[in-house]
Amino acid sequence: LYTAAEILAQMLPVGIARADHLRQAGIRRNIQQKHGGDHGIKLLTDPQHIPLIGFRHILRHPKQAAAKGNIKYITMATETDDDFEFVKYLTQNGVVVSIGHSAATYEEAVLAYANGASSMTHVYNGMTPYNHRANGLVGAAFRLRTMFGEIICDGNHSTTAALNNFFMSKGPDYSIMVSDALMAKGTPIGSKHIFGGNEIEIYPDGSAHLTSTGGLAGSTLKLNDGLRILVEEAMVPFNYAINACTINPARCLGIDSYKGKIGAGYDADIVVLDDNYDVLQRPGTVINITRNYFQRSNPLHLK
Repeated sequence: LYTAAEILAQMLPVGIARADHLRQAGIRRNIQQKHGGDHGIKLLTDPQHIPLIGFRHILRHPKQAAAKGNIKYITMATETDDDFEFVKYLTQNGVVVSIGHSAATYEEAVLAYANGASSMTHVYNGMTPYNHRANGLVGAAFRLRTMFGEIICDGNHSTTAALNNFFMSKGPDYSIMVSDALMAKGTPIGSKHIFGGNEIEIYPDGSAHLTSTGGLAGSTLKLNDGLRILVEEAMVPFNYAINACTINPARCLGIDSYKGKIGAGYDADIVVLDDNYDVLQRPGTVINITRNYFQRSNPLHLK
């Protein structure tokens, strides 16, 4: 955490939001073993094995200190948290609790939401599925429309039909696109890497798989490609899709007063894409694309 915080401090300009997402604490071993993923089983800890007083110490020192106060988001299996004491403490201290890698039932998810959990980590993956009689975490993601839900938009972790179902159920304001990209992002097809103690291989479609089981371990998705998949393949309305990678994550983290949209007083974190969703300009560079380009390529960009 300290190393990550130091690197971020050197790489990112002053004012860029920094937030660490802890995912090891509270991930269910059984759901991880069943659904795979890149988390080392030996590294996982259920919440009942983390005394609350110990985590209070973590938030104050040394891990939160090492992360320079950037621990803002924690994924956990909330059904293992007795009386939601852990969830309530985190929420009261400004940390977003996200349900994920969890075997929670629909009812347990609703109770977690009522006690402060405000998001779900990569809906559909690493959680109890939807069934018309046992609705699971996926059913709770559909039903709890004012609870944020992350979703991996690479077309591999979930089909484009599943992406459409999620977005149309969740609406424009609470869906969050995530890449779930590993450190192998940008490496050639067929390359192999060790991550979390496991060997992974990059497949032709960009997905990362465990070489031991063939199970899906993560992605190498770029967010501009995710936006293209949502709009062009999953047929998600454009405002739903663009909100999912701009204002919605900012609202989830409570930084939407200065991040997530173009407006007076907001940080100018502007990315300019062409009609093929390729990046023309990114934050930190001078925007020199002329008005004539936008008029020529697509007048709707001006609205």
